[in-house]
Amino acid sequence: TYPRPSVYDRAWDSALRAAQDSGIVVTSSDRGSGTIRGTKDGIEANIFLRRQADGTTRVESNFKGQLDRDPTLSRRFDAAYERYMGR
Repeated sequence: TYPRPSVYDRAWDSALRAAQDSGIVVTSSDRGSGTIRGTKDGIEANIFLRRQADGTTRVESNFKGQLDRDPTLSRRFDAAYERYMGR
């Protein structure tokens, strides 16, 4: 048998894939600090993953800039993340 990925690793992979699926060009990512940064059409995307005391991982996203260029970006990212997490 193979070891299963941790909850954090699964959340990280899901967040990174969701960002890319949403059209965000990832400019930097640091698994250790839980930070993914990118851009899309003048929108700055910041995604943060935080390990919680109960073993879960919290994912927060923040979008700034010219949001009118892609008003559904945040919702698309959230939906893609949930899909990759199997929810």
